[in-house]
Amino acid sequence: MITNTTQERRRYKRIRKNFVAKFRLKCDRSGIESAKNWEMVTTHDLGAGGVLFNYDKEISVGSLVDMFINFPQVKIPINCVGKILRIGRSNPLSLLKIAANFIDIKEEDKQEINRAAEEFYSKQSGRIET
Repeated sequence: MITNTTQERRRYKRIRKNFVAKFRLKCDRSGIESAKNWEMVTTHDLGAGGVLFNYDKEISVGSLVDMFINFPQVKIPINCVGKILRIGRSNPLSLLKIAANFIDIKEEDKQEINRAAEEFYSKQSGRIET
């Protein structure tokens, strides 16, 4: 289960909104590269530092994933690399919630996500975690 104890460590506000994304395993935590197919997922929240998304299969903590996130504020999907930090489930029958921090993302995409989060936070107080 993912708890709120991680909130104090976040540097960026997060948008608690669903965005369509796709990812593929880049390499597992042992560094073995993977050529898996792209998987479609839905985000649970998104911030300039990382993403939380729903998925139905286990991914090893420490694995690297290539991601494309459809973010309406930018013309093309955000292309980034994330490192899996933790995996949790709110109840035994729910999808897994996979948390990843961005280790490779364009600075302008990061700034755009952060700007949108700040704007969203000011309009939707209480729907973003800091």
